[in-house]
Amino acid sequence: MKRQQDAAARVLYDSDRPDAASVVPAAARRIHVKCEACGWKTQRRADRVGECRHCAAPMTAIPGWSYPVERKRRAWQVKNRALYDALVSRGIRFPAFAGALGVSLRMVERYLFAGSLPKPEVRKRAAELLGMEESDLFRI
Repeated sequence: MKRQQDAAARVLYDSDRPDAASVVPAAARRIHVKCEACGWKTQRRADRVGECRHCAAPMTAIPGWSYPVERKRRAWQVKNRALYDALVSRGIRFPAFAGALGVSLRMVERYLFAGSLPKPEVRKRAAELLGMEESDLFRI
């Protein structure tokens, strides 16, 4: 039962979809609301619109807004193609490379996908591990 609820919660829905009612119960749907007096905007469950937390005036639904339950997936782009190609061609996994360098996996991901430049000692260690020049691996 829990898995079915989680799966239903991950589905995107909006007022235009005809099957939205079957995906998420009406009471659990979140809608955008606005205070009539002070103009404060927020999101509330459809069955709990109620009053403004700031001025206690009634809240009204903002028509045409939808609330996605799941974020859009981020498409990663490789910024350091030379380092990426060197790792992939040698079959080195990112966590193993991070351990060999003495940095976190997140730092290796930053070097590859965010274009971050490692510290000089890390650059030197990476070049030694891969048998390449620093200038070939990183834009110095």
